[in-house]
Amino acid sequence: MAIHPFTLQPPNTLKILEKVRAVMKANGDSRKPMYVTELTWPAAKGEKLTRTYGYEVNTAQQAKKLGQIVPMLVDNRRKLRLARMYWYTWISAAPEPKNDPFSYSGLRQLDNNGVTVRSRPSLAVYSRMAHRYG
Repeated sequence: MAIHPFTLQPPNTLKILEKVRAVMKANGDSRKPMYVTELTWPAAKGEKLTRTYGYEVNTAQQAKKLGQIVPMLVDNRRKLRLARMYWYTWISAAPEPKNDPFSYSGLRQLDNNGVTVRSRPSLAVYSRMAHRYG
């Protein structure tokens, strides 16, 4: 089962996964693994966007939420039969079009000139979590 549990608060990610697991169990799929295939908090807060989804944050909040959710997922992986977790994208292209919050989701960002790549604070958190939890 592949899930994209987009929500503003990290604990709600677990609630979403628990509800999906309950539906899987009710339908005879309790032994099947679960994959979180898109996890992110777009670091688009403060950008002039024409469209938002309600879970946009700034870059510091993105890093903080990543650091909160990974230990939660690790602690609940057996109960949820969680086999994989993938961050939405490694690198975001220059934020075009400006109306897409997901253009601000990467752990790294390609700047508007299309040449310079900068790392976001979330990359350091992701690296720490990967080393800690493998």
